[in-house]
Amino acid sequence: MNITPFPAFTWSHARQQLLTECPRKYAYHYYLSHNGWLSDSNSFQKQCYRLKKLVDLPAFFGQVVHEVVHDAIKELVQHNTVPDVEMLSHRARLKLRQAFLDSTTHAESWFHKPNRYTMFWEIYHDGYLREQASKRINERLTLCFRHLFSSASWKDVMSSHVKNIGYDNPFRSIRVFNTKVYALVDHIYKKGDRYVLVDWTTAHNQSDDVRQLSLLAYHVMKSYHVPIDRIVVRREYLLKGSAHTYHFTVADIRSVEQYIDESINRMSEYQKCPEKNEPVEIEKFSRNTSSLCDRCHYKELCEAST
Repeated sequence: MNITPFPAFTWSHARQQLLTECPRKYAYHYYLSHNGWLSDSNSFQKQCYRLKKLVDLPAFFGQVVHEVVHDAIKELVQHNTVPDVEMLSHRARLKLRQAFLDSTTHAESWFHKPNRYTMFWEIYHDGYLREQASKRINERLTLCFRHLFSSASWKDVMSSHVKNIGYDNPFRSIRVFNTKVYALVDHIYKKGDRYVLVDWTTAHNQSDDVRQLSLLAYHVMKSYHVPIDRIVVRREYLLKGSAHTYHFTVADIRSVEQYIDESINRMSEYQKCPEKNEPVEIEKFSRNTSSLCDRCHYKELCEAST
């Protein structure tokens, strides 16, 4: 790996959301944690990097479900192996159990090598996971996979009439305004002349971030060089067992490009040297005090500096 004093500048919807939430959190996450994984980095960099690697239980649950579904599709396409609910639930529980062991038995190892182990935010701050929360997660696992198998998207994935593509590379980047732009695409398949982009979610509510979904459509359009009217975006709610389907227009794509352009310009205000992506001083990243502060990964840094 090429070690640089500052991180490469890239763009994503998640990055813009973090900047909107709190510029100081943005600084910790994207700048001050840089090189914190190196043994000779300073203690502050290491602390920022450790806090960046914390995961809360609901987010990790969603991550595990995504990983298990991704692996299942890959096995299905490559080896024609058809899973069942119990198989996927078992795989997910193993990942959750290992994460719990990392957070407890291997806590000291995580402290020194946070990129190799998992630490739950709840255990880091409270010292334990609430039994009710753990039980609820286990119940939701089975529910998610049952709804997965009954979903229209999964039935298509299983069909011999569709072509599953992109299953081996969920992290995608394209060049927009001379910037590498990233998006996490869960799954893509081609049905007739249509490209169907599936976004699995374990969220409780059904309030879609339409801008995020239009960004995913934009990525597929650019990656596969197809017109937007041949792209369908479907968000599958695995907890609810329901789905929303979207068809975007050329006007939506213009709006996406404008959003990216404006966001990149906003981020550039925090660069002292854009060529190196060197940030301005930490004091110039303002703090947005809100109810989100209690669950912020970096709250101990803010508390220590007040």
